[in-house]
Amino acid sequence: MFLSNVFLQAGIIFGVLVIFIVTFLLNKRVKPPKDMKLPDKCSFCASASCVMKLADVEKTNAELKQYLKSCEAEIKTDEKK
Repeated sequence: MFLSNVFLQAGIIFGVLVIFIVTFLLNKRVKPPKDMKLPDKCSFCASASCVMKLADVEKTNAELKQYLKSCEAEIKTDEKK
C-alpha cells in the first residue's frame, strides 16, 4: 500500500515536470510576428511586475502630484471666498 502511494506521487510529479518542459519548449519555438508593436499603454493584465507598467510608474506619480497640487489650489481658492 505504501509503495503504491509513493509511485503514484512520483508519477504525478514526473507528469507535471514533463508537461512543463514540453510547454516551455513549444513556447520557445513560437516566434512573434515581425510587425508586432507594443501598445503605448498596457491594460491587458493584472500583473504588478509587468515591465510596461513599471515604466509608467514615474509618469503616474507625476500625474498624481499635479492632480494633488490642483486640488490644493482649489481648496485655497474656496477658503478665500
